[in-house]
Amino acid sequence: MCLNWKKLERFKNVAGYKSLNLASKRLKISQSNISRDISRLEKCLSVKLYDRQVTGAVITKEGAELLKIIKNFDNSLMNFQKEKKVSTDKIMQIKKPANIINRLF
Repeated sequence: MCLNWKKLERFKNVAGYKSLNLASKRLKISQSNISRDISRLEKCLSVKLYDRQVTGAVITKEGAELLKIIKNFDNSLMNFQKEKKVSTDKIMQIKKPANIINRLF
């Protein structure tokens, strides 16, 4: 399975920071690891998620669509946490399975 939550989270962070370099600094992960994960994610999904430029990473239309799905999933998970009164510590331990993400596509 080429799709996993780690890659999606890194993709989301690059979108938030609009820069591979800044995301890598904030996440304390090498820029090459983030770039490799995003490239693998692009290959897995057969879409280009970012246009990489000297000034930063510019999200593509497909990337924006994926970002919306990820944010919706995050919001749904937070709502579940509130409704079920699950502590933050416990909810953060949940692995977001790729099979759930795959159903969204």
